[in-house]
Amino acid sequence: MGSCVLGVRLSRRAFLRMGTAGLAVGALGALSGAPVLADPGTDPGLVLVPFRVAIGVQPAPRAATLQAARDDLLRIGRRSVVNRATGYPFLPNAAGEYVPDDQTWIRPSDFYPDSFSRDTFWILAALQSRSLLEMARQRFHGDQLNQPDGHVATTLRVDLTQPPTRDWDDESTLMDVLREYEYARMGGTPDLDSLGRSFGFIQGHIQNGLYATKGDPQTGAYHYWADTFRAAYPQAITYNQGLLCVVLEALDRMGISIGADLKALAQKAYATMTGTNDSLVMPQRSGGGTLDASALVGDALSVYYFGKPLLPDSRVKATFELMVGSGAVYAKDAFIGFRVLSNFDGTYLSPSEFIGPDSQQGNYQNGGSWLLYDALTLYAAAGHGIAKAGELLAQRVVSEYERSQAFHEFTRTSPYIKDIRMNYGWNAFVSKLIA
Repeated sequence: MGSCVLGVRLSRRAFLRMGTAGLAVGALGALSGAPVLADPGTDPGLVLVPFRVAIGVQPAPRAATLQAARDDLLRIGRRSVVNRATGYPFLPNAAGEYVPDDQTWIRPSDFYPDSFSRDTFWILAALQSRSLLEMARQRFHGDQLNQPDGHVATTLRVDLTQPPTRDWDDESTLMDVLREYEYARMGGTPDLDSLGRSFGFIQGHIQNGLYATKGDPQTGAYHYWADTFRAAYPQAITYNQGLLCVVLEALDRMGISIGADLKALAQKAYATMTGTNDSLVMPQRSGGGTLDASALVGDALSVYYFGKPLLPDSRVKATFELMVGSGAVYAKDAFIGFRVLSNFDGTYLSPSEFIGPDSQQGNYQNGGSWLLYDALTLYAAAGHGIAKAGELLAQRVVSEYERSQAFHEFTRTSPYIKDIRMNYGWNAFVSKLIA
């Protein structure tokens, strides 16, 4: 796999210039937030600041609630950094910097003690700590060296054992590349050896531009973050395909030679994925009949990192309108969220389409509402000039926070609204999306 790795082809100055590619701001409003990347010795203006959704002027009480909610989202992220042995929070020093040691651990929540590749990406992208990124990448990359195919572990067990079930064929390797890109954006030197291994693994999953997974061949589950959903393999999941497009761009910018043709092929495959119900609405998977609130994540991350969408306006508009219609849950005119997986008409899937006991209709991955994916769907829509998306994002954050002054792994949408499992770490990333 070393043949995949060439020398770094971009200077830091060139990397920065690529990162400032423009986007018609539209509904995103003005850029906001502190710079996340600045190269010593280069122009101070060459900084990369992600786009944020401008949610408009809010009444004073709601503005205060939104600010409190953003503060709580970051608190949740910090709460996910713990001592591995005790589970107690690992706190930054007096200067606000983390100084990790060999017991520092990133976990999704109190409910899940292990460290997951996907959750660690979202949490650390929110916290913006280079030292925590350094610690996490060393753990995952050290483990990757033991995998002949270059796969990055889905899960690192808190007891440091290595059962086979930690290595599902899902998006974990893609997420590790994005975590490395976060590290590079903060001034770190990318691990080209690990990236070459990851690219070799990723290449082996691309079929005619589509990223194909097998998940767990026995159950049909574990293709992606909605890991309880069953689908025969190979499967081209739209969420994974969008991530592939972002990852290929990130690899290119970090110095891995991937070729413009492969990027174009993957992007065309993402932009033209269709299901069985509608030629414009983005499906959960190629040829499938399920609606998935995470189908626009790749488009959202491309806007966030590179200032450019991946999908045509018409496809995002059609997907957004269907999600807001049949896919959305309201209570007393308040937007609760999207049913994360559902039929195209908004009805819940059969529990037989999932493994495990949690996916009753309206619960967990069978139509529960997941804040992170709601927010990324709305962020993508805002990036395509859909003004209503900003207002719905504000409603989504406020409605959950006002119920209990907390955020959760998911919200049950049937037979009644109930927020489940407090303080789920990846929600911290939502704080990066709104101005």
